Amino acid sequence: TKATLDSKQFVLEATQIGNRQGLQIPVSSTLNFISLDTTFCVIQLGSNSSLGANGVGGVTVEGPISQYTFTSNKNGDNFTIEYYVNTQLGTFDVVMFVDAYGNAQADVTQSTTGIQRRYFGQVVPISQSRVFKGQRTY
Repeated sequence: TKATLDSKQFVLEATQIGNRQGLQIPVSSTLNFISLDTTFCVIQLGSNSSLGANGVGGVTVEGPISQYTFTSNKNGDNFTIEYYVNTQLGTFDVVMFVDAYGNAQADVTQSTTGIQRRYFGQVVPISQSRVFKGQRTY
């Protein structure tokens, strides 16, 4: 897991999406994800039951990242990644927590509105990812 995170080329494939109030719903991991490829990020929400603005039932935002930090606990088996994504819909703050097995939680907050979504799932290398990216929204 650490090597995957060090590469800065990974995808959090979400199996659940939640909000600040603790509500969590199961989702398709191929449509709901956060992808980081060195200096560029894609954040997507999707649904199997509708088309949405991105063609896959939700929203897709993407853009360059800034202020990237990567830290681990003293045992080296829990990791925190933080960065900002500058997108067509404004700036998003991403804070990701990953354990040694690749289990992850990411809090994604839209900076101007404060709307937050929480992604729960597995981190995998981009080369092993099964996600389907919809059209960029707006």
